[in-house]
Amino acid sequence: MTHDIKDVAIYLRKSRDETNGLTNVLEKHENELTTFAAARNWKTTIYKEIASAESIDSRPEMVRMLKDVRAFLYDAVLVMEYDRLSRGSQYEAGLISDAFKSTETLIVTPTRVYDLANNEADEMLSEFESVIARNEYRQIKKRMARGKVHGAKLGKWTQGIPPLPYVYDSKTKNIYVDEEKRPLYQRIKRLFLEEKMSCLEITLLLNREGVKSPTGKTWVQATVYRLLLSEIHCGKIVYGKRKHDAGGKLRNVPREDWIITQGTHEIVKTEEEHAQIVKTLNERRLLPHAAKRGAFVLSGLVKCAKCGRFHQMTTNGKGTIYVRKCSKANPDGTRCNNTGIKEDIVFRMIENAFIDFEIQLMNSQNEIDTSVEESIKAEWDAKLLQLQKINKRIDRLKEAYLDGAFDRHEFRESKAKEDEKIEILQVEISELEREADFLTKETNEERLARLRKWKNQFKPHDEDKAKMNKILKQIIRELLYNKDGDDISLQVKWT
Repeated sequence: MTHDIKDVAIYLRKSRDETNGLTNVLEKHENELTTFAAARNWKTTIYKEIASAESIDSRPEMVRMLKDVRAFLYDAVLVMEYDRLSRGSQYEAGLISDAFKSTETLIVTPTRVYDLANNEADEMLSEFESVIARNEYRQIKKRMARGKVHGAKLGKWTQGIPPLPYVYDSKTKNIYVDEEKRPLYQRIKRLFLEEKMSCLEITLLLNREGVKSPTGKTWVQATVYRLLLSEIHCGKIVYGKRKHDAGGKLRNVPREDWIITQGTHEIVKTEEEHAQIVKTLNERRLLPHAAKRGAFVLSGLVKCAKCGRFHQMTTNGKGTIYVRKCSKANPDGTRCNNTGIKEDIVFRMIENAFIDFEIQLMNSQNEIDTSVEESIKAEWDAKLLQLQKINKRIDRLKEAYLDGAFDRHEFRESKAKEDEKIEILQVEISELEREADFLTKETNEERLARLRKWKNQFKPHDEDKAKMNKILKQIIRELLYNKDGDDISLQVKWT
């Protein structure tokens, strides 16, 4: 070699999908490259990782090495093959190439040297090899995806680590209940369904008791949330909830495009329990703390028809309870000012609406109130918008990280917070779709029986207001309230 090389970075990577029984592949490559460098008296620094080849941000050692390359720390980077650097998107391949060209850092393999900054032929060859590597990687991914789809259709587990309390058996390619983990899962389910604890309360309790999460770390709220909502526990295999788009980003897939089959593993949660979990989480979504506690019978139910904000409840100190007026500030500073109303008037309007709805159900041919579906669709659209905003924030974080604006720890910490928000939103979106599907399958006879059962249980002036609040939420999704002078309207959205 005619190049003047003294300081070299050795980059070693093994993809998670590159098994082939070569558990010592990194050690083997490290020995070859260090021997190669030692024979030329090069001073070396090693960057080694097991990581996906698809995205730079999933390869922390690559990011660290590129930052050091941009700081002009090395004359060359030594790799086994050129495609060890990138099989990802053309955009990310360009970022990597730019780091080497702008600093005139060489890329060295045991068979050749690439001088991207000064040799046009090397640059063209590297681009050609990147295209070949990306195509090869896509073919590998397609074969793996086909295998996973086939396995899912047969009711087999094909998605990595299964949720608590299951463990994966690689011989049978199926999942089984770990008897040591079963009590913890059943306890979490009981805390939520029977003791009415929130996901956050369960998270804090487990952490206070020193109980480790399935990954051996402390619990986070999103883990409990996903665990409770998993359909795997109902005996199902669900595959294809998300997929990468053309830009390499994970996107939600509509529920009708998922692969959902009956698995062969043990069921640890009934469909009734799952439906109650979904309903309870939907009721708690975006409610004030007083509404979540059910401090009043109408807590968390009365929604302003003008601005969409939930009305709070209050009392005049003499026992009379009111729906407080809405005072949400608009962007221009004006107030909503949807005026308040006595609680008893709302109860009478609910009773009248119930009678009308009961007659509608008796006289219709399994027609479902479309307002419920419209409400779910509105929530679904709003959450998709939130998801898009978070993905844009992550893109900006990634760009700032690659530019060296902050270190790996700061990046991972910031990205972890955004990832947690994404996970919760993705679960909520899929469960909104499930809820809409569940409601449309209920017959009018079943719905009528549920309504009448509720009517016998609901006593608006019962002293246990929290209990009555829960009973009311079993049948009413929200009360869309509007008052203009003496003109009062209340749209009841039944569940």
